[in-house]
Amino acid sequence: MLAHPHLNPSLCDRFQGIWLGSLTAASLYANLDDLEWLKIRHRIAQSILGEGQLNDVISTISECDLAHSEARDKSSASTVKVNTVEDYCQMISWFLPLLLAQSDRQDTEQVYTEILSRVGFDSVKTEEIGQDMRTWHYLIDLTLNNRFELEKLPLEGIIETILTGKELITPGLIPKLQIVSQSWKQGLGIEQIVNRLTQREKTESDRQTSNIKALREDFATVVALSFYCFASTMQNFEISVRRASQIRRNLSASTVLLTGSLSGSYNGAVGIPKSWSDTLIGSQPYQQAQILVLKIFQFWSGVHNLDDSNLLDRLEANAIALPGTFQYRQNLKIISQKSGLS
Repeated sequence: MLAHPHLNPSLCDRFQGIWLGSLTAASLYANLDDLEWLKIRHRIAQSILGEGQLNDVISTISECDLAHSEARDKSSASTVKVNTVEDYCQMISWFLPLLLAQSDRQDTEQVYTEILSRVGFDSVKTEEIGQDMRTWHYLIDLTLNNRFELEKLPLEGIIETILTGKELITPGLIPKLQIVSQSWKQGLGIEQIVNRLTQREKTESDRQTSNIKALREDFATVVALSFYCFASTMQNFEISVRRASQIRRNLSASTVLLTGSLSGSYNGAVGIPKSWSDTLIGSQPYQQAQILVLKIFQFWSGVHNLDDSNLLDRLEANAIALPGTFQYRQNLKIISQKSGLS
């Protein structure tokens, strides 16, 4: 059964959905208290909101272990090792607050650039991270905007919509999305799709070069798989994430994380199963996430007092946006679909 098939979540719900959806999905593999990438995300959010200094973010990244690998180069406290695709996806997930805070604030891009430039990566260049960040943010932006018309288009039509923005997509992802589209038409299962996406003969020169090429190819595979898991059952967060968790090899945890983000951004927080969120709501990281994402929404929308008792009397805060409307702050005319923002 589809979850809330006729529901159009408010933009406020979508903000919460992408943030909490990634946490909820990641909790299938780890305790929230152990998610170092989440601590970094929260520090970045606090820096954007003026609650912390950029140096705090840099220090947090330098001190944290990524995924299950040794993340710090002991000879340099500011160098982060990104050894696996799980590390890489977690690194991309750090910057969600910057994506959601897209606005007329002039220093948002500067914060992103400075974080990347001041944190050394032993195998990844800043411009390479930037390309993959741009791709991921493009997909999230499309989902938040509801640009796919998911209820009407088949999966291959959705992928065609994505590919209209080829200039915003990492070149390595394009053939992966085309494989997903062709496999969907042929009725292939998830394991067959994984096999097609990962079928690649490694040459000796590949083995001798930096692992960044393999990492970025794995990232493209994970993004393609995440989009398949999400778009094949777009109105059901649980089924999408469960499907991602069934993927074998080293791609499962990463695919679950990104699938939770995509499905959350489409279905909103209301689309996350209550039985899942109830198990997390008492944890400090989850509670902090709930607070920070609302503050990021305040920052983006210009409504700075969501808990203000007078807010209910403010017309602009109660305005109803058309479904699929996602406006950048500098062009903002309608705050949210959500009446009351309570």
